[in-house]
Amino acid sequence: MDSTARSSLDPSCHSTIDINLKALRTTSRECRLSLRLYQHEIRVLSRVFYKNKNQHRAAQFWHRFSEILRWSKREHCITFCSVLHTIRASFWDTADTSFKSPWNTYPGETKLLHFKSHLSSLQRSLTQFQNSLENFYRSLKLMMQSPAFAPLILMLTASCARLHFLLQKFMNSIALVIDSLESLILSKDCYLEPSVNTSQPQSSEARTSTQPSLESGPKLPALEPSLKKNVKPKLVSVTRKSATQVTQLTNPINTPKVKPKRKQRDEIDDIFRL
Repeated sequence: MDSTARSSLDPSCHSTIDINLKALRTTSRECRLSLRLYQHEIRVLSRVFYKNKNQHRAAQFWHRFSEILRWSKREHCITFCSVLHTIRASFWDTADTSFKSPWNTYPGETKLLHFKSHLSSLQRSLTQFQNSLENFYRSLKLMMQSPAFAPLILMLTASCARLHFLLQKFMNSIALVIDSLESLILSKDCYLEPSVNTSQPQSSEARTSTQPSLESGPKLPALEPSLKKNVKPKLVSVTRKSATQVTQLTNPINTPKVKPKRKQRDEIDDIFRL
């Protein structure tokens, strides 16, 4: 299957891809560090072989030493680091190698299976390299019984042990990458199917057949012509009453009765009354 955009995958599968990509990033960092140590060790062994080949070319352990150097020049570890970088880059459709932005594409099952088969072949080659190192160590162990060439034997034994340790780390990293690839090979359930509009447009006959059913319902009475015209509403003036007036209307106040004033007495009238 060709590469697929991230939006075409089910969101539930994004977390699985994120976890595996983080594991590949950690493995890539460890691989680069181990590769530096491996290359440094191979340069030391190449220098030792060049300095002592004329003296020990006829010895049996020297033939095994030359076999170790041939295996080291095949660059299996460098190939593994480059393949690991290619696997990580296949999840980005841009040329950015920093991998700081989120992944935006899925390479597909066919491409991931190709990476897996390539790593399996590298794993088999490194296994053979480890077997050669073990045989070389056994021969060096027998050489240590005699004091002849003791410094050279001790140096080769230590270098052989370091190479075996680094190869074991590469083997573990390859196993982790293969497990991540198996987890990244998604099932078909993770692919979103394109939405297809199954509703077909109605034909003209179907539209005409639905019209009588709408007309058969209860009809509304026709509007009178007076209602159809735009009648301007009349403005009604409303006088607002104050709060005191409203309270007077609702709660009338009992006003006290006013007594009529008495007229002032006149002395002259009193005289005439007598």
